[in-house]
Amino acid sequence: MPEEIRERQRQAMRRLGLAAMAIMAPENVCWTVGVLVPSQKTVRHRHAVVLVPRDGEPELLVVNVEEGYVRAHADVARVTAYNEFTQKPMLLLAEAIRARGLRGRVGVEAGYLNHTDYVLLEQALDGVAQLVPIDDELAALRMVKTPAEIARLRRAAQVAEHAAYAGLRTWWPGMTEADLGRRIADAFAAAGGDTLTMLSVTAGERTPMLNGPPTAREIRAGDVVRIDVIGTVDHYVCDVARTAVVGTPTPEHEALWQRLVDCRALALEMIRPGASTRAIFQTYMEKMDAWGLPTLHFLGHGLGLTLHEEPYLNRYTDTTLAEGMVLAVEPLVVFPTLGMQLEDAVVVTAGGCDVVTCRHDATRLWRMEPGAAP
Repeated sequence: MPEEIRERQRQAMRRLGLAAMAIMAPENVCWTVGVLVPSQKTVRHRHAVVLVPRDGEPELLVVNVEEGYVRAHADVARVTAYNEFTQKPMLLLAEAIRARGLRGRVGVEAGYLNHTDYVLLEQALDGVAQLVPIDDELAALRMVKTPAEIARLRRAAQVAEHAAYAGLRTWWPGMTEADLGRRIADAFAAAGGDTLTMLSVTAGERTPMLNGPPTAREIRAGDVVRIDVIGTVDHYVCDVARTAVVGTPTPEHEALWQRLVDCRALALEMIRPGASTRAIFQTYMEKMDAWGLPTLHFLGHGLGLTLHEEPYLNRYTDTTLAEGMVLAVEPLVVFPTLGMQLEDAVVVTAGGCDVVTCRHDATRLWRMEPGAAP
């Protein structure tokens, strides 16, 4: 998979007149060489950098304490380790650029680097190379997934869907949001999930609190329960939201859910190569406004190695959809004391789109049935 991605990067370098790209953000390093360097996100000075020349082999610079792990998992042969206490990764990167004889324009993630490191690298390459920001270019390249990436995103979404319904299967008197959260987390791990990066579990009056974590609040008979399962599987992100009712839903609940189901169907019908993301969003908002339903100015986002990626389904950007894009489509309604959400993973295909999270019927409002506590 990474070699296909690196070839896309080389094509972009030829188009932009770059001699090389220095890939630095954790998700872009993983995308480029197939390994997420364990401490890179939490210890910011431990830079991992992939130097991808327009011509020649890539080279990965990594802190020495993680050299063994990286050598075992990365899809590159050249790995250079450094001591974080005695060496500066930006100076090592400059040395590698000089050693390769690279001259001219070198792409860097200017939006990721802090000012000190950017200036250090710029000064170290004075007279040799000019730094060119490539953050937007990398984001654009990542929008269309490779077949291998789509396979991973499919599996991630299906693990999240399984965990959601495993958690919502039963309810018992005294059950709390935290109890439900633990059931979801256990099911997610058992199905092969890496980690839950953000699990939202809200019941009753808390359901409008988007991204609200589970609490000790008891889930009572008749409550609406909204969950959003966000995590990673093999480094790729899943984001699946569902809504349920404990027992029998009211006619109002059923009617609101049907509105969300109808909006999802409307969006899915429009999602296809060549479609405008803004047009899809606008159609959604016109429908919600006609019904007088309060929602966010947002219908969905791209999925990949991070939670929110381009393209977005909103009024602020307009992207032409292409085959291979993967989206999270999430119509929702938020009243002051009631929130409902329906979120699915969708792959843009040659003839339209494919809903990945379709193992369970989401067209009906799920009912949490009474059962015994585990």
